[in-house]
Amino acid sequence: MKGKSVKDWVYVSIQLVFFVLYFQDFDVVKWEVSNDFKILFQLIAGMGLLWSILAVLSMNSLVSPFPSPKDGMQLQTNGVYAFSRHPIYSGILILFYAWGIAYASEYKIAIGFLFHVFIYFKAFYEEELLQQKFPEYKAYKKKTGMFFPKLFHSKTK
Repeated sequence: MKGKSVKDWVYVSIQLVFFVLYFQDFDVVKWEVSNDFKILFQLIAGMGLLWSILAVLSMNSLVSPFPSPKDGMQLQTNGVYAFSRHPIYSGILILFYAWGIAYASEYKIAIGFLFHVFIYFKAFYEEELLQQKFPEYKAYKKKTGMFFPKLFHSKTK
């Protein structure tokens, strides 16, 4: 893809590594969850997947794994983007954590946590680029949570 920086490629490559690592199975400590608990967290994981799918569909053909905004991209602030500035990432985080709990995998939960830290830095970089492209991004950022809805809004004068 033309026009992508080295930093873009590094972020996407690391993200791919996290996905590959997540789908490996390692048991460090054996523990189990009840069948009801397993079903509950499988449903939560499914909701995370659905949340990400809704975000992808609302971006249409402009969705990209790269942090740099595509040409022709418009700032999305409706639908799932009204609740989260990065709903694709938040859906993946919910999926990773919930699936790890459902299958009693401390490995998957740990990969989910490390992915959470990584994706925070990727999202932060992406937001710097979005603020350069969209002057209205600053106001959107104040009222909308990065990954999850803001519970409290700061009052601005």
